Amino acid sequence: MKNDTKTYRYQLTLETLGIVSDELKKFLARRRTDEKDISAALLLLEEISVRFLEHDPDTPISVRVRDRFGSITLILSQESEDYNPISEIRDWGTESEDYFRTLIFRANAEKLDYARQSGKNVVLIKARRPKFHMVILAVIMLLLGIVLGLVFRHVLSPDQIAFVDYNIFDIVQTMFFHALGMLIVPMIFFSVVSTISGLSSLSDTGRLGAKALRTYFMTTLTAIVLGFGAAFLILPSKLTGPIQVLAENYKPGEATDLFGRDLLINLIPTDLVAPIQDANIMQVMLLAVFVGIALGVLGEKIQVVNQFVADMTKLFQTLVNMVAAFMPLITLAATASLLMIIGSSVLPVLLRLILAELIAVLVLWVLYSLQLVSAGLSPVPFWKALPGYFRKAGLPNYSGGYLPYSMELCTRKFGVSPRVTSFTTSLGASINMDGACIHFVLCSVLFARLYGIPLDAKMIATIAVAVFILSMGDSAVQNSSLISMTGILTLMGAPTAALGLILGIDAILDIFRCGSNIIGDLVATIAIGKSEGEMTVEKYQS
Repeated sequence: MKNDTKTYRYQLTLETLGIVSDELKKFLARRRTDEKDISAALLLLEEISVRFLEHDPDTPISVRVRDRFGSITLILSQESEDYNPISEIRDWGTESEDYFRTLIFRANAEKLDYARQSGKNVVLIKARRPKFHMVILAVIMLLLGIVLGLVFRHVLSPDQIAFVDYNIFDIVQTMFFHALGMLIVPMIFFSVVSTISGLSSLSDTGRLGAKALRTYFMTTLTAIVLGFGAAFLILPSKLTGPIQVLAENYKPGEATDLFGRDLLINLIPTDLVAPIQDANIMQVMLLAVFVGIALGVLGEKIQVVNQFVADMTKLFQTLVNMVAAFMPLITLAATASLLMIIGSSVLPVLLRLILAELIAVLVLWVLYSLQLVSAGLSPVPFWKALPGYFRKAGLPNYSGGYLPYSMELCTRKFGVSPRVTSFTTSLGASINMDGACIHFVLCSVLFARLYGIPLDAKMIATIAVAVFILSMGDSAVQNSSLISMTGILTLMGAPTAALGLILGIDAILDIFRCGSNIIGDLVATIAIGKSEGEMTVEKYQS
């Protein structure tokens, strides 16, 4: 093994894999990398290296460390014929003896990239990103936006305020909403297809699959009811005063009526292209459900199509993350615009939204405790274990990235069998979005009141159905809640620009909703493991 201590380069073979891993572990620890990131990086290094060397055992792997602005990337390259080890591992099936490791791999798939360069197969492993970088930056931009907006409001004349908002802040926000609008239909379609196709293949799992689906659907419905309860009890019943400026020039569009005869007929599109061309969200969702069911039934018979859906889902996940990279700038622009035009009177409304979401989440956690009690378990050991879990896993941002740590906690700490753990946690990371459901309902009610949209029984049902379906694909992608919320606004007949009201506090709300998503998956896994007799209760209690 050759190690240049200045550039951190290694020559890796099967014999030196352990030594290189130890050296990289020390290097990452010196850079104050989280334990979860170190473990994930070394696991990915091992998997990629082994497959490289199995493909070409006579050619060593060059490993280089790139450290830029707090982000650390491991670059593995091997001179060999064209070979993509990432694709090989991604194709592991549920029958593989390495299925447990496959789930961990898939949860960290966004950290990997492959390229063919100058006769070399090159894999990049993103080992470290600045800790809480985006959240801290979002909070800084929120505070800066508040200060900037209030200063402009008191220093500039009304005409100057209108000029600055129209030519600076409105341009930034409009470009952002156009980018979201571009991604709404394909993102919703492929996310729902991917999720439903996975559910359609659950028949092979028998009782376990039915029990998991029943549990997750019930908690999702409970979260939707909690969201409406918190909205009607805590959010302002009528938005008056300066905040009405946001809605004064907008005429509400036609909301989707789920119970109308014409809509029921028109739910079935006349052709497959029309829903996408017309951006008809209800038709897109229904079409996605049908396609997902068909793919699940056919399974391996049309592997090419399944792979296409998986690839397109990943493509739009990447596009969403590219757009979301501008969130700090959008937070600054949206907050400054709000405070400049409306003034500090908007802050109590946002604080009540945060309070409503916090209270609804706390009630949801109480219900999780009752779920454990109904399974014959004390909730105390569970809640005592969570602080250590989040210290290791990090601040919640999206549920899919926490799958390895959830599986480890359930098997090693709570004593649930690997079979139940791997199934229920991975399924929950796809469809169990309790925190997201609460968030969507609260925001929908707030926007309805802002734009004068009647919250009658039909509108409440429309919101509930949209939240139920769209939440299933929400946590698969970081920051995808903006896409889901945009789809709900379209169904309500509200403008997507309404999101500007909450963009400044989205990073704070994201912690609540993602944390609840994760906790719900853990509770369901423990309860199902206990009911299946595949749990060591003594380990849980200890």
